[in-house]
Amino acid sequence: MPGGAFGQPRVPGFASALAPRIAQLHSAAYRRPDQLPPGPVLVAGCGNSGAQIAAELAADRPVLLASRRPVRLLPLTMLGRSTFGWMNTLGLFAAPRNSVVGRAMRRRPDPIFGLELRELIGTGRIRWKPEVTGAEGERVRFADGSEEQPAAVIWATGFRPDLGWIDVEGAADELGLPRHHRGVSPVAGLYFAGLPWQHTRSSALICGAGRDAAYAAEHIAAYLQDHRPI
Repeated sequence: MPGGAFGQPRVPGFASALAPRIAQLHSAAYRRPDQLPPGPVLVAGCGNSGAQIAAELAADRPVLLASRRPVRLLPLTMLGRSTFGWMNTLGLFAAPRNSVVGRAMRRRPDPIFGLELRELIGTGRIRWKPEVTGAEGERVRFADGSEEQPAAVIWATGFRPDLGWIDVEGAADELGLPRHHRGVSPVAGLYFAGLPWQHTRSSALICGAGRDAAYAAEHIAAYLQDHRPI
């Protein structure tokens, strides 16, 4: 099936060194706790998906949550209003990627929305661990040199773009990333929408993809005007 900006689940290469009895899932394949065997679960990666999965699993089993950086939490509401509403009002969602605000946001990992994780870690129902650095047999190794033996691992380690289905020379760079300026490809007649930070923070979100699509539509209209049959 066609991929896209989030088309290929990313799993570290050393995951293959884990023993077959250790169940492994990428967060993209996780649906419910009963997919996993009984016993402790390691959730590797603490973006919003990893945090939400860890919180759900902590209801009835021990959970380890590994993160490369300290976790930054934001409440879902502030002063009786959605945090997302505040972010929109403050212009954060519309911040262009190369603006002062946009560059500052790109340097920082996305916050975790909701404070449930703070309580679960505080009460010991979730144990925080530093980044996973290796695995062998039934044990997983962390950046502080410690090791754990989970019954299952969920890799909440993000995605790679998958543009292999666009068989157009010059559409992607040597890393497989799309070549574009605000979604307009250097390949004539090719356009993108929905890419992370395509132009603003919200480019990959429903609330922002429409603006980028409208920009691309203007260029498509101009392209068709210039290439209309005589």
